[in-house]
Amino acid sequence: MERSPPQQSAPRFTRPPDEAYEPSDDPSYPRHQLVNRAITDQLIERLTGRGEVSKTLYGAQPSNQYFAGSLVSQYEYREAQAEDDTLQNFSDDLSPFTIGVKFRIPADIEDDATVEITPNASGYQRRFPTFSEQLNESNDKENADVLLEEAEPDGDTDSEDIDFEQVDADGYEQLTRVYERIPFELDTYTLTGSDVRTLLDGNNPEKISLDLTDALQQAEGVIHPFREVKDGVGEGTANQVPVQALQNKKSFQNHLNDVYTSTTIDPLWQARLELNARYDSPNDSDEDYITVTARLVNTHGEDFENAIDPEYEDWRSTLFDVGVKAELDGCTLGAFKSKEIEDEYQYEGTIHGVGENCAVEPVYGDTEDPSPQDAIGVRTETVPTYEQAKYLSRNPADIVAPMEVLAGANGRGEVFDALERIASTMEDAAEDYREIKGEMTTGKSSDAEDDFDDAVAAFEYEHKRFEAGIECLRQDERAYESFTLCNEAFDNLGFDRWRMFQIVFIVMSIPDMLKQASGVDDDVGVDFESGEMTDSLDAADIIYFPTGGGKTEAYLGVVTFTAFHDRLRGKEYGMTAFTKFPLRFLSLQQLQRAANVLAQAELLRRKHELGGEEFSIGYLVGKQNTPNKLKEEGQNKLLKAKRDEDVQANLLYVDECPFCQKETVEITGDRERGRIIHQCTNDNCDEHELPIYISDREVYRYSPTFVVSTIDKISIIGMQRRMRTLFGQAKIRCEKHGYAGESECVVQESAILGDGHCSEEDWEEVEPAEPPSLLIQDELHLLREEFGAFDSHYETFLQAYNDRVTDGNWSMKVVAATATIEGAERQVRALYQKSSNIFPEKGPRLRQSFYAYADPIRKQRKMVGAIPRSVSRTYAIEKVHEEYARVIQEYRDDTEKLFQDLQRVDDPYSLNDADIPADSQEREEALQNVLDDYEVQVSYHYSKDNTDLMMRVLRTMINQHLNDDIEPYTELQGELLTGETDLGDVREIMRRLLNHDEEGVDPVHMLIATSMISHGVDIGRLNFIGFFGLPRQTAEYIQSYSRVGREWPGTVFMLHNPVRVRDRSYYTRFQQYQAYQDLLVEATPLERWAEFAIQCTIPGIFCAGLLQYYDFHLEDDPGTSGRIYMFDGFEEAARGGKVSYDELFEFVTDAYGIDEADVVSAGDDDPRSGVELYRKQIKEEFDRLWDACLDKENRIPDSRANDPNTDENNFIPLGVLERDDSVRTPMRNLRDIDEQLTIALDSDTSRLVKEYRE
Repeated sequence: MERSPPQQSAPRFTRPPDEAYEPSDDPSYPRHQLVNRAITDQLIERLTGRGEVSKTLYGAQPSNQYFAGSLVSQYEYREAQAEDDTLQNFSDDLSPFTIGVKFRIPADIEDDATVEITPNASGYQRRFPTFSEQLNESNDKENADVLLEEAEPDGDTDSEDIDFEQVDADGYEQLTRVYERIPFELDTYTLTGSDVRTLLDGNNPEKISLDLTDALQQAEGVIHPFREVKDGVGEGTANQVPVQALQNKKSFQNHLNDVYTSTTIDPLWQARLELNARYDSPNDSDEDYITVTARLVNTHGEDFENAIDPEYEDWRSTLFDVGVKAELDGCTLGAFKSKEIEDEYQYEGTIHGVGENCAVEPVYGDTEDPSPQDAIGVRTETVPTYEQAKYLSRNPADIVAPMEVLAGANGRGEVFDALERIASTMEDAAEDYREIKGEMTTGKSSDAEDDFDDAVAAFEYEHKRFEAGIECLRQDERAYESFTLCNEAFDNLGFDRWRMFQIVFIVMSIPDMLKQASGVDDDVGVDFESGEMTDSLDAADIIYFPTGGGKTEAYLGVVTFTAFHDRLRGKEYGMTAFTKFPLRFLSLQQLQRAANVLAQAELLRRKHELGGEEFSIGYLVGKQNTPNKLKEEGQNKLLKAKRDEDVQANLLYVDECPFCQKETVEITGDRERGRIIHQCTNDNCDEHELPIYISDREVYRYSPTFVVSTIDKISIIGMQRRMRTLFGQAKIRCEKHGYAGESECVVQESAILGDGHCSEEDWEEVEPAEPPSLLIQDELHLLREEFGAFDSHYETFLQAYNDRVTDGNWSMKVVAATATIEGAERQVRALYQKSSNIFPEKGPRLRQSFYAYADPIRKQRKMVGAIPRSVSRTYAIEKVHEEYARVIQEYRDDTEKLFQDLQRVDDPYSLNDADIPADSQEREEALQNVLDDYEVQVSYHYSKDNTDLMMRVLRTMINQHLNDDIEPYTELQGELLTGETDLGDVREIMRRLLNHDEEGVDPVHMLIATSMISHGVDIGRLNFIGFFGLPRQTAEYIQSYSRVGREWPGTVFMLHNPVRVRDRSYYTRFQQYQAYQDLLVEATPLERWAEFAIQCTIPGIFCAGLLQYYDFHLEDDPGTSGRIYMFDGFEEAARGGKVSYDELFEFVTDAYGIDEADVVSAGDDDPRSGVELYRKQIKEEFDRLWDACLDKENRIPDSRANDPNTDENNFIPLGVLERDDSVRTPMRNLRDIDEQLTIALDSDTSRLVKEYRE
């Protein structure tokens, strides 16, 4: 497990700050934490049969309602076993009849030492409803079609027995099902040390039958127990109550007497305790142990031939809320140790016990703040929980200065004093780290010690880079001014101070940006040749911080600094930063944040008269979301943007003006300038037209300061010559339409009106600008498999391209951000062929460092696990979401009930900390405000099919049940969020969530989502998520659950899949899985040199060289008459030596970074052999492309190529190569691969799987 939270006496930067050990003066967080705990406790009780709420159950069968923690009868299993033994293991996995725990005790246990084993369980007795209950309560209506539907592509079918006779007939109502809980008072069984040795001598476990007499007597005492139906009356008929029988109590009772006999239906409960022991000399310990197994068994039906079949009344034989507890006296609890954890100094590694069909939690005595070693026993837990501490940035007021100070408001001296305080404190922190090395590495491996030393060394390197950044600010006046303006921009936006890791990252990046500029600017005031200045320009910096921690602002700070520095050193136009996101939804979320920062920077650019183009932002995400062209498929997008309200709504990507922060932005079209405009309509705002470009063509023409793009758009570089302006390769500036990378304006003339047409008089020649300074990759971990392999080739193409256009004098700085990553060094090497720095380096303790800490009191998320055994997963997830909704709506209706429950919760915070008002009206308002933040549920599914199924479950089951039960319940409004959800719909759903309290806004109660929600959603009202099975990757699990608990404490409910081995394994080790998540993140699979990847990308790389580089230089060459990207132009240039085979091949091999490749051919000791293998493959593909571009069979006559009624042309990427069967065409996006095969089960296999599942 994790180590215990550090004591306040520990060195300062190895523990939380002093104030974290005391409750805050602000009661908001304690109030939310207590309410969330009360909600979660209620939910668990409703799924297990615990607590007051579960004493009486209405409408649902107990095995359906209380699926978490039930043990079924052995009857069906033994019967199936007798008929076909192939069903044994499968059935046992799904519906177990045992629960148990394995734990260790010393092999030399004293004879008088004791181990007390206490089983626990309960049952339910069905009874008839009272007349009042029949009128006011209803049975759950189940949609059989939904429950039996196959939803998952892997064939995982949810099925269960459905009572098809429950549907109401005309003039009848269903007889309400009512069950009373019967607690079992079970004796504790005591094992002495001597008894344990006796167990060791036996070959079979000791079996102790449990005395259930008291429970059976309690069941007999239930008033109005359920009875057998009379002969000739069917079960379905008996379940229907005529409306005439509901006139009064007497008529209802008469009806029951007419239908049912006087013979009661009694429980069939049977159970035993099994104990076993064996010697254990584990590899994970130097000590010898005895492993004891304590197991509770539901024995009903074990001898099925002589047992009574409970049939449809399975409550008779099912045990609920089962468990086993073992407590030790006179001996210590031995631990199971993980060998892997020995190499991890941050983790303690103790596993107290191993569960059987359950998880295991330690039992502690009266020890205050116990450590793992203080456990005196273990207990089974069918709904295990784990609490995740709130992870907070460390922002000590005595160290981190306000942005106003760093902006120079109090003079230059205070800027450097503030930065030097941070630098000095980093030295202190390094000493604190070293001080606890012995504590952290005792009992660990030498690898763990080395890892600790490496972490300290990495932190000291961060300190060195930070000090180098301070020195740059001292030596270079433009850098200092850029830094203060950057801070002023963020200060004006409403930020108070940087988080510690943010300011350190920004300052330590300054040497890299100055080193970059020094390649083209002699006026940089820092001497990088002296060897005294540290920089990491050629390494990729990976910002590795949990979601919601401020990674975006960290790199936006560097972007803003660099944008100001660009203007101060004379770069008047062009991109400063190119930011790529793997998902369109991610880019949408970041667009507003980036626009807000650049707007404030723009105001300062004007104020200080820095010159150049205004700071602007571009959105480059593809035609499914924004227009590629201004006129396409006969539709003028400018005209539609001006007149069509639906189009305007779909194109509104920034609805809040970044200058005045009001939601007063509208869309219009300007047909003279060829612009789709975001305009602010606020009369009090000084801005009107906002510097935001959303169509591809506009982004190319205006080359915005900061371009937000999806990764897929990088492949367009092999298809679209206009893209060269983004990398500084412009020749002219058109006063009306922006920049062009050729000798005339490239605006789409057909979309322009009268005065909008331009001529040479509107053009002025410009010098090329430098390429972007920053290449930013957000959510780095999503660049994986073939998607990442394809991207890696285009990434290194950009580097090779920039080397050529700047004569090797410009190196783009690569910055990546992620919250989950494993094998980062290898991934970055594969993507960029660069070394990497992970920032911030992990601290000396888990989640305790100079930069951040895990709060000892505040909880961020409560993780809850369950596994459905007696019902299908579909039914179980329905129950989870329905019961959560019921808890919220009941608390909404009766906040006094919530207040009473708050007084019973077990939490580090007290009611005093929450400061809940004493006045009832004020208390009502306060608690209702908190409940607002817990109203929305997220239902997570790893396949699109399952989200559709869940939406039907919501409509036909959850809402049906809530509506049937009338007050205080109301139906839920659900929305789908999948990869197929239109971006306009996504924006609207987010708007409804954020503005839920505004009049006329339709509420959203449930988001039914796939992995698309796992990134970029930052909404404080999302505080509950239910998982329909464990996601395939741990990283996906972490990213997805991180959508909840961002502002207030949240709950993560993991409904494990009982069919999958991985799910079952993680369920039984629930606490460890939650604690060790970071260690379990899978390495990102990415093979740069996959043969198939090279085949797919080389046409685009080849054509990109022609479009972006050669065409730029040869367009005005008197020796060429045609454009190089057309068949005739290429043929002429190739024949005339303007484009040589060798030079273009060298460009392509440079683009692949073949000479930098770190590859070895299998079975060969010569490292160069691998390089030559890939060079040979690239040459073979290159030769095919070269020949195709010169093969006259691939050229069509001009009459056909110029015919507007055909799509044919002699454009090399899409015409010439398309006609040659030996080559591919350039990729249109990074998912542009061959159609995949569908693999399906044949009929025989499908039938077999169905039999297993049934």
